[in-house]
Amino acid sequence: MRSVPGLEDLAVRLAVLVAIVGLVGFPANAQGQFSKLRREIKSKFEIKNFRFFYNTSGQHAVDPIDDDQNGVPDQVEDVAKQTWVAHKIFVDTLGFQDPLKSERYAKAEFVDVIFLSRKVVGRNGTAYDGLQKIGREDDPDGLRTICFDIASDIDARRNSTPTHEYFHLIQNGYTYFKTRWYTEGMARWSEHATSKGGIGKTNYRGRWPQSADHQRKLFNLADPYGSELVFWNPLAKLCKTSTSFSPSNVSKAVRSLRYSNGKPVLADLSLMGTEFMRDVLVELGKADDVAFNELGYKKWSEDNQKSIGNSPYIYQTVMEVARKHGLRVSE
Repeated sequence: MRSVPGLEDLAVRLAVLVAIVGLVGFPANAQGQFSKLRREIKSKFEIKNFRFFYNTSGQHAVDPIDDDQNGVPDQVEDVAKQTWVAHKIFVDTLGFQDPLKSERYAKAEFVDVIFLSRKVVGRNGTAYDGLQKIGREDDPDGLRTICFDIASDIDARRNSTPTHEYFHLIQNGYTYFKTRWYTEGMARWSEHATSKGGIGKTNYRGRWPQSADHQRKLFNLADPYGSELVFWNPLAKLCKTSTSFSPSNVSKAVRSLRYSNGKPVLADLSLMGTEFMRDVLVELGKADDVAFNELGYKKWSEDNQKSIGNSPYIYQTVMEVARKHGLRVSE
């Protein structure tokens, strides 16, 4: 086991392994195929309760460059550093719930991040809301994790996908709602926790709540990521919450951590609307119970979690929280 420069203070454990892939005895269903694919990803890098799985050859290969010659590709370390810093900022500094300590994920022991070909992932990254039982050869029987996939060409030095996908796990720990104008827009806001600037662009200046027509357009956005500009960022900017967090609350190890090219992982100490967003998630964890009963759901299926029918419950909850944070919201 070799130490990783810059991560000693974060209590990193490094383990690079090549395992014999076991492919026998798993059912030929979606979960089984999910597990089979991920068991083929052979190398592992760990930071406490975070595990990063990658290959250096084949379809899912990451860039093998390892300038510090510690046995882990620089690309993997950079993704790991950003994910870890996002966790330290959101959970340890800003008080968001650790998804591994949530009621929903109480049985999970790790956050797994799996590098897969962009052709398989289909986008920069994908977070999963269910508990995963991959069945890796070196895992104890019954080990449960939560996870997100990340495209094997992602360069964390220039891309905030690790922060975005980790924030989805935070969201999933609070609420079953996964209606995409909510999940994707808020996760876009979250990217500024590690990237430069306290907030992104805002494209709405008007009354709250927004008009019925505006709400309809918001709920049916062809690009749900765009809700960041017309809903989440404007609210984060207007609500009376802090725009920065104190350096005294962020460990020196986190503030001094750098990517492989020397660029700081934590670009600054600015993020607007933090308490507001945290309180929204807390209240959505209550509102989903109301929606479940009133909408007649039998279970939180994928369709129900993403249903547009959840939108009025999400919107009303956000307005109630915004009012408590000093925003003038008409009845």
